[in-house]
Amino acid sequence: MLPDPPTYDVPEIERLARELLGQHFGSDIIAPVDVDLLVERVDGVDLDYWPGLRANRGIEGMIARDSGTGRLFVFIDDNLADTQPTRYRMTVAEELGHLVLHRKMIDQVHSPDDFKELQQHYHWHGMERNAKRFAAAILMPADAVTAHAARWYP
Repeated sequence: MLPDPPTYDVPEIERLARELLGQHFGSDIIAPVDVDLLVERVDGVDLDYWPGLRANRGIEGMIARDSGTGRLFVFIDDNLADTQPTRYRMTVAEELGHLVLHRKMIDQVHSPDDFKELQQHYHWHGMERNAKRFAAAILMPADAVTAHAARWYP
């Protein structure tokens, strides 16, 4: 049985996103954030494509552990990566949100079937909502967006 995930409010999610951006990019965060690079800078995590993930499993992205190496992989549907760059970036950032916010649960995912089981957890909708909020905070960091807007709209 999977443990209950931690709960977060929006300011906490935004703080965690700012901390992650600061750890990997310093104070010079430029929008749009290179989310692929950000995922690849997370220790023990690789980003890769999974052919037919959406068509065969009904999901656009997932996280799984390689049983041989112990490394975590963020897998994104290859067609999504090739044809829908905006949706692709959101999906990568959302999976990163799950890594940061729900690591204890993610550590138990080893296959698409395990990931589908996780999606049946009674807290899944809250987890998904929080991961999406985290993704938005990563893709549109408030400080960078505000600074950019101030230049154009003094």
